[in-house]
Amino acid sequence: MVDADDTSFAIRTFRELGLHKSSDRLIVFHRNRWSRWLVKFGLTTLLPKSLARGGFRTFASRTRASLVVDTTPTNNLQLHSEVNLNVFLALQGTDLENAIDDRMICESQHQDGYWHSYFYPSRYYATWFALELIRDQPAFNGLRARAHNFLRASQSKDGTWGDPYETALACGALAACDETGASITEAALFFLKSQLDDGSWATDRKIWEFCETEDDVWQAFDSNRVITTSLVLCALRQVMKSFPAEPNNSVAGDE
Repeated sequence: MVDADDTSFAIRTFRELGLHKSSDRLIVFHRNRWSRWLVKFGLTTLLPKSLARGGFRTFASRTRASLVVDTTPTNNLQLHSEVNLNVFLALQGTDLENAIDDRMICESQHQDGYWHSYFYPSRYYATWFALELIRDQPAFNGLRARAHNFLRASQSKDGTWGDPYETALACGALAACDETGASITEAALFFLKSQLDDGSWATDRKIWEFCETEDDVWQAFDSNRVITTSLVLCALRQVMKSFPAEPNNSVAGDE
């Protein structure tokens, strides 16, 4: 695909469909040229974690790159938090798992508890990715606790985080923290109340932004309600997984 973000989404989608697409193609975006060389010649097993560290550029480039959070045209070829978290999720459980940079996961968390995001303005977007990535990993308990506190503290009194889009992201992140309390229950009830007549959920929020130049800024909105609806359904599925299954007391033949 054109960039590391789209490529990771495609690989993860295929995985959900039960189809295997090698994650090796992601290595073209890796910052370390020696990592790219080892994978190119099929020497993935020789890729030590010390060499694999360094993160992934969003766009393939030979320029020197570092982690950035400020959205500017000159920063587009650098390393971006939410893109790397997406790549790491695509690498998790594969023979390129050593290329997951634990230090970047730690460094890209804001002191308030959420994870920085470069192209996606929401504070909950990268936070959901990060919490899914570090789920059930005791080494990241401190990061998880800080994120959990942020999510709980930023929830409004009505049980939401604003609109269905933001609430879906935050709810998914809470579910990744194994939250089963009132916070996540209230969010789920909000989804039931905010569903539109055609079965979708909507947002007016800016979903994505890209600075081509200082005077040319691209913005994306969920005009067709596909993204918000998909995120709400994903969040609801995760919420259901967070609660223990209840005994089936239905009688054969009952609807």
